[in-house]
Amino acid sequence: MQNHGLNNTPAWKGIVHYFSGGTSSKLKKISYTSQRWARSVGVKKMFLEHHGVGAQSRVVICYPYAPWSIGSIFTEASLHCEANVFPIGNHCFHPTLLKEIQAFKPTHICASARQLLKLYEELNTLDITLDPCCNITAFVAGELLDPSVKCDVERQYNTKVVNVYGMAEFDMVGGEYPDSLGITLVSEFDYRIKPINGELTHLSTGLSGELYIMDPTVGEWYPTNDTVRVINPFIGAPNHTIQIMGRTIESLTLSDGTTILGKSLESLVQSHPDLSHVQLAVSGSTQGDQLELRCVKKTAKSLLDRHMLLQEFLASNLDLADSYKSGIVTQIKVSFVTEHQLSMTSRGKVPRLIKL
Repeated sequence: MQNHGLNNTPAWKGIVHYFSGGTSSKLKKISYTSQRWARSVGVKKMFLEHHGVGAQSRVVICYPYAPWSIGSIFTEASLHCEANVFPIGNHCFHPTLLKEIQAFKPTHICASARQLLKLYEELNTLDITLDPCCNITAFVAGELLDPSVKCDVERQYNTKVVNVYGMAEFDMVGGEYPDSLGITLVSEFDYRIKPINGELTHLSTGLSGELYIMDPTVGEWYPTNDTVRVINPFIGAPNHTIQIMGRTIESLTLSDGTTILGKSLESLVQSHPDLSHVQLAVSGSTQGDQLELRCVKKTAKSLLDRHMLLQEFLASNLDLADSYKSGIVTQIKVSFVTEHQLSMTSRGKVPRLIKL
């Protein structure tokens, strides 16, 4: 068994099982042998060490990292870095817990970006402040990191936000290293890229397409559904560096067969700088589908027109416009909401498209 930087770590013979979510609300059972567990912990340990986690560090691990496997892996990896660890794994912040976090004086926090925003709001409500001298680093994972959300976290915590790229089937696949210009892929896996209308090929600088990873448990190429571009800013670097451009097949099908792509919502955000996020929630009934376009404004003073947003959304999908006009889609409501009012999956992810 490879040690992956873990010294004197005994192998165990059993198998441990965790539930882990994806971008949908459906749970997956993920099984770990001692070899897979050691690989995951070792990869994470080396990543944390690059970001200064050591004997003087105090690491808080929040929901949705815990109670899922990623939380336990982060906890063990931090302990191997000789850090003090506080795995709270709780999405309901009790005042006593918030005061304990303050007293712990964390140097590193592991959570989703939106969970960090919620934590900040709860701390503010109780007039609890984290020690600014701790120079907190936030490790975020669980969903594609929206640039505006990242900026909000950095501003509110006066912190550095580090993107951790992974998926349930492989745990950590890559991350932002110090001075990195993108996501550096870990060397423990083999990768290929599939350009549009192309075949699987080795990664090379400038190439774009869907990223594939060799699944060592079944010996097959696994499609990530992520469109990436290989940038490799450092010539001769041992690992590839990529930029994640977006999801390839984020879609939702209505009862009449109309398909809505997540890209249409992404385009809406890009065309309106005052929007930070848009989510489409769909509920069905015997009368027809009802849609709610949930829009998050960057500031309360942002001037956005509901009717204009609706017309732009309909213009992006002619099939949807026809279904709405004919009454098959009975309602499309445009609402302005906060980040916390967006629907989340069981792992705290905020999908662009969700069926209620």
